[in-house]
Amino acid sequence: MLRVRVPAEKIAELIALAGAALDVAGHPVTLGAPVIHRLTSVAALDARLVVIRFTGGIAKPFDQDAFDKRFVAEAQRQLVKHEIRGDLELCGRQSLRVGGQRIVGHSVRVIGLSPDDSLKLQIHGLGGKRTMGCGIFRPARIKAKAKQAA
Repeated sequence: MLRVRVPAEKIAELIALAGAALDVAGHPVTLGAPVIHRLTSVAALDARLVVIRFTGGIAKPFDQDAFDKRFVAEAQRQLVKHEIRGDLELCGRQSLRVGGQRIVGHSVRVIGLSPDDSLKLQIHGLGGKRTMGCGIFRPARIKAKAKQAA
């Protein structure tokens, strides 16, 4: 499945590509009809991988706690910059390989968002590597906690 996030005025251009045949690394791919999903305001959003580049790089030897603290501080700074209020949670370290290099980040959840802040976060995202799908938020898939029998 290919997901493309575009402004509403670009949808017509994507619809015109339905049925087009592409060559992706020597493999034929035919595009089907697009399924259109609007951004929706939800109180909790998830990003599979948020990548944040630190000024001065990462200390050697690698210190997970120091990395997590710097990561949260920078993610919070970006939320404040976009005037987004919500509670940020790290949901596990993730990585991506690009050109033989390993790029490290975190799965991130932001909860307690107002409708306006939810849309702002989906529009702006967090961190870098957005063209590779990093830092892009979608409605959270929160599992209901099992009720305990009394």
